[in-house]
Amino acid sequence: MIKKADDERRKILAVLNDDRYSLSISAIAQHTGLNRHMVARHLDMLELLGKVRKLEKGTAKKYLLVKSIPVFGLIDISSDLILILNSNLIVQYINASACRYFNTSLNDCIGIHVNSLHFPLLSDWDVIKALSSYSFEKSEVIVIQDSHGLWFEITILRFSLLHASNQISLICRNITEKRCSEEELKTTQQKYVHAFHESPDGIIMSNLDTGELLEVNPSYCNLVGYAWPDLVGKTSVELGLFESYEFRKSLVQNIKNSDNNKYRYDLKIHNLSGEIIDVSCSSSIIHMQDRNCMLTVIRDVSEQKRAEEQVRKTEALYRLLADNTMDVIWIMDPVTYSLSYVSPSIEHLLGWTPDQILQMNIQEIMTKKTYLRMILKMPQYIKGHLKGRYPDYCRLRINYLHSNGSKVPTEAVITFIIDEFGTITQLLGVSRDISYRLEIEEKSRQFERHYRLFADSTTDLVWVMDPLSRQLKYMSPSVTAMLGWIPREICEKPFEKFISPDMREEFISNCKMHYQEFLDTNSTRQYTSELRMLTKSGDIVWNEFISHYSRNEEIGVVEVIGTSRNITEKKEVLLKLTEREANYKLIFDNIKDVIWILDLQSDFFTYVSPSISLLYGYQPDEIMGQPSSNINPGIIDTIGINLLKKQISDYQSGDENAVFRQMMSIYNHQDGCILSIETSISLIHASDQKLILAIGILREVQDNRNK
Repeated sequence: MIKKADDERRKILAVLNDDRYSLSISAIAQHTGLNRHMVARHLDMLELLGKVRKLEKGTAKKYLLVKSIPVFGLIDISSDLILILNSNLIVQYINASACRYFNTSLNDCIGIHVNSLHFPLLSDWDVIKALSSYSFEKSEVIVIQDSHGLWFEITILRFSLLHASNQISLICRNITEKRCSEEELKTTQQKYVHAFHESPDGIIMSNLDTGELLEVNPSYCNLVGYAWPDLVGKTSVELGLFESYEFRKSLVQNIKNSDNNKYRYDLKIHNLSGEIIDVSCSSSIIHMQDRNCMLTVIRDVSEQKRAEEQVRKTEALYRLLADNTMDVIWIMDPVTYSLSYVSPSIEHLLGWTPDQILQMNIQEIMTKKTYLRMILKMPQYIKGHLKGRYPDYCRLRINYLHSNGSKVPTEAVITFIIDEFGTITQLLGVSRDISYRLEIEEKSRQFERHYRLFADSTTDLVWVMDPLSRQLKYMSPSVTAMLGWIPREICEKPFEKFISPDMREEFISNCKMHYQEFLDTNSTRQYTSELRMLTKSGDIVWNEFISHYSRNEEIGVVEVIGTSRNITEKKEVLLKLTEREANYKLIFDNIKDVIWILDLQSDFFTYVSPSISLLYGYQPDEIMGQPSSNINPGIIDTIGINLLKKQISDYQSGDENAVFRQMMSIYNHQDGCILSIETSISLIHASDQKLILAIGILREVQDNRNK
């Protein structure tokens, strides 16, 4: 039977080999004498084996003889892993790619049950299950990952040859690259979806022909105030995005005419509440879902527009000021010293127009001495500022040359313009005519000579000090009489070297603190301190220092200007007074009588003796340091303040005897005793008869402690 079939197929191949053209089934049947249906079945098998090729022309089918590789040759050249199994899952064939992957050979596999080979890729439960239940009715496809991380698509299908029907073909195709590409595509799609929904700019997609909105993101919904269902399906004209269909049509044409298929433009749109919003749009044409769409990105630039308008107004204001101020404003390059701007007031100052000045070199409009000073000083100021020693500006005296040849003295305040990288890119200068001021300064110098004569003649010390180095720049000659040093000697060392060692650290700390305070606030505050100074002979002299910080406008540095006076005698007197006061306080604190002192200028009690707690039961702290108006009324009556008020009134009315008064009073003590109190009050006045103090003495004259 098999031999007969082989003979019939050889006849068919011989007929096709003798004819150069393709033949129909009927023609082949006529030449071979075989039944037409038998020819058709043989042709199907020959086509499967690669011996013939079927050509379809309309409904007609014709066949052509081809030279082909045997089926197992085709299997071996395949890069897929291919195993042929019989219905009992016994290996019939394994191709070269599978041998390499599984590290085996054809001889080691033929006739072995596939599960006994223990190939990891085929030991997956899904594969075993599919093979054990395979019914030959349809193919099975399983996707798994091997131990190396590679992905395989395993196809199980029926495979039949002439002598072996109902065999099983296992085709394992490496789809790792495809899988990665799909994952990357999925990730990319997720990124685009995320970017679409999370973009701060509004994004809309519309039908290119009709303008109907197909999709909008949340930012656009927030921008116009509509919900997503209220936007999708509407046209851009209906929503007020475009003013008319004609405008949209011209916009589409502009996009098509653009070089990169993208067109940018500005619009004013209305939101749900009727507010007009300035937006910047970028539209492009994309092909999506078998139709052309327009993708538009919309950014709210209302704040930017308002800011730009404010900047324009500000620029206009500054230009108005710059063009009309009498001071000359100019901008200069810090390297080449070339001017890029000069205000119109230059014509009033120098007689040249701004255009003329900009065409000139600065050497032509400055005196030679000024030019040399500028190119020497400016780099020093810039370097000092970058190191943090100088502020971001400096002052220079600039002498210009007028167009008529005269010299015009000016003072320039030059500010350093710094970019985001900390580089000084421009010098902004404001020059002011100081001709009149120089005349005043000349007169001031005449007065200054008189003041210096005074400073050199006074017994007090007058001095000028650098707050950073604490080196004296000037010391009046009176230092020799006070400390024994001559001015030159005391100016050679830092000032703290002439201060008592135990006070030097505090002096240095105060100098730094006061200097920083001046830089931060430009304070004109005066500082007072008392320091022990060292004389040349090694003695100690107390000095009272009064100083303030000031900026020397001539050289642009901060100086400390101060005066010092000898207060040694005063300190000795104060020490004696302090000792005497301590003695008096010791007496007052220990006598039985109650003594209080009231400052009549401030109305505050400055002293109350401790004995008040024994006599009345009150503590001194309840009265001392308080104004009489804040004291408990019961205490006021007890210590005689009401008597004091009448006494003061009588004195001010001319009764000189009212400076001293005495009275008796009865007082119920907190413990129930009845006390008889003698109250004496003395008024103390100054030389101008103005009252300054009141002193009260309270004495218990009888003890009736009946309980």
